[in-house]
Amino acid sequence: MTDNSVPLEPGDFDAALIQRLIRTKHPDAEVESMKIVDAALSSDGAQKVSTARRIAVEVGYGPSAPDHWPQRLIVKVARPGLGDIPLYANEVNVYAHLGDELPVNTPMCLGAYHDAPSSSFGLVLEDLRPRDAAFPSVLSKTSVSDVRMLLDQFA
Repeated sequence: MTDNSVPLEPGDFDAALIQRLIRTKHPDAEVESMKIVDAALSSDGAQKVSTARRIAVEVGYGPSAPDHWPQRLIVKVARPGLGDIPLYANEVNVYAHLGDELPVNTPMCLGAYHDAPSSSFGLVLEDLRPRDAAFPSVLSKTSVSDVRMLLDQFA
């Protein structure tokens, strides 16, 4: 990120970039290592639609990092070719300013950055897959117990 943009390709990510993104919320954070686990353009595969690319990384933090910070992270970045759509700024603002206060389960957000001139953003979120989270699509069947669980979160 020599300019203010966030790269779109996983091969352009390193520990320094992850650290810079995390420092948007935690200015003293240190990231000592980073390894890409996987990456996907969210429309890869059947029935998946999204405006973002996801890059899963494992990180090693410096000694001052809190113990509760996850080592598996998802970095969401802009989808190539879309330009600066309002959803990017909105999602970054929700995670940066409201995410910790929302009364529903959300992934921990360690960093949130948006740069309109370069049409880029970067969200550093907890990877929920190690907790066996489900990611249904609009075509997934929903049971009564699923709806109850959702309503309990909103109540």
